[in-house]
Amino acid sequence: MKLTLTHKNYQKMLIDIKVQAETLFKLGKNILTCEIIPMKQKRSISQNNFYWKNLEGIANVLNEAGKRVSIEILHYDFKRKFDGNDIHDINKKVFGIETTSKMNKKQFSEYFTEMSVLWQEETKGNWTQLESANSYFDRVEFVKLEKRK
Repeated sequence: MKLTLTHKNYQKMLIDIKVQAETLFKLGKNILTCEIIPMKQKRSISQNNFYWKNLEGIANVLNEAGKRVSIEILHYDFKRKFDGNDIHDINKKVFGIETTSKMNKKQFSEYFTEMSVLWQEETKGNWTQLESANSYFDRVEFVKLEKRK
């Protein structure tokens, strides 16, 4: 389990961590490892949220098709492959991109538009992007501005 703590959510997250730990202890997992490190944020929070929400949608489609996959597995170079490619392989081979972490919002939006076309093809149309990256970023920024008023 990977969690991101902020000054706004850390108290709730600590309760969630406690619940998860207690569950694992009941299952006989007597020793757990927890690492807290400063986050090296490169992508904006809204870019990151958008990215993970869409990966969740892709993972759901693949799981419904009988492929056991999580968003973490899609993102990282872990064991699970989808037709011989994972997200990093696709970024490097198809789009010529080493990382999305350093992209600005415009670059990220353009990249994600291309990636969504690829995943629509790979999932035979069973996954479609919920909204465009630009629309999502505009909506998130508008909500933040409204909250400040």
